[in-house]
Amino acid sequence: MTIPDSLKLWLKSNLILLGSIFAFLLLAYWFFFIHGFESTDNAYIKADMTVISPRVNGYITEVLVNENQQVQKDQILVKIDDRDYKSRLDQAESQVRVISSRIRSLESQVALQEALIDQAQAGMDSANATYEQASKENKRLQRLLKDGAVSQQMMDNATAQYKNAKALVQKSKAEHLGAENQKAAFEAQLEEGKAQLVNAQAQADQAQRDLSYTEVKAPFDGKVGRKAMQIGQLVRPGVALAYLVPNDVWVEANFKETQITKMRAGNRIWVEVDAYPGKKFRGRVDSLAPASGSEFSILPPENATGNFTKIVRRIPVKLVLKGDDLDKLKPGMSCYATVRCR
Repeated sequence: MTIPDSLKLWLKSNLILLGSIFAFLLLAYWFFFIHGFESTDNAYIKADMTVISPRVNGYITEVLVNENQQVQKDQILVKIDDRDYKSRLDQAESQVRVISSRIRSLESQVALQEALIDQAQAGMDSANATYEQASKENKRLQRLLKDGAVSQQMMDNATAQYKNAKALVQKSKAEHLGAENQKAAFEAQLEEGKAQLVNAQAQADQAQRDLSYTEVKAPFDGKVGRKAMQIGQLVRPGVALAYLVPNDVWVEANFKETQITKMRAGNRIWVEVDAYPGKKFRGRVDSLAPASGSEFSILPPENATGNFTKIVRRIPVKLVLKGDDLDKLKPGMSCYATVRCR
């Protein structure tokens, strides 16, 4: 059976049209769903987990949380026996009170010596005035005695008054100097006492801090992870009591170096977590690492010697998520991340 030429032409035209439509659809699919998107399954949920450790030595008296329990910032997790720390604080505060009392007494002594110095100064001024007057009178009577205008008795009385005035001046000077020296001694003791007070107050402050450290508190909101503490356990600074996992999580996606050419902070992303198939968590690119992941390893690759095999490196990219279901995500979960680079 021979196919008419008109039918052949019609079939050919339609095949060309269908082929063009199919090619257009493929191109559109590539442009809208493949071009400008970078994906990787080398991605994991991350969080800044913190090791909870005590800051003082002692025996645990109370454990107030359980594993996997949600806690709030500053919530008490563990209590350590505080009796020794209370005793140290009482001793330190007592020392502060003793030194403070001594300082107040010395301040009173300094004030008293200042009053005595003023009094001695007034006495010295009066003695100097009396001495000047007695000296002038003694000289005047000496001249009159030569002329026979006064008796020897009057001269002797004037000389005695002159000597008494001179002795009084010396005495007042000694009293003034003694008061100044005593004031200087009290001031030196006062400065020493103030230095001792600073040291004692610092010890009291440290004792107060140590006492507060007997209550181990949560540094932020989160969930208690692995717990290794029990009542009666002897702990010391640096010992891990538990892990605290924060509520804020993000994704660390390790993209090939060839995939980050057009990747920028702020690019929109979505993440599919293996634990929740079919659900997409959306967000944005926060930042790109300053080096490939291998550069941060304990033994970074050395390509300057020996045989060389080129390996595509991966760059860690931090992705932040938004939404209401982020509490479902746990650090360490595997996921599939896609970044829209257009």
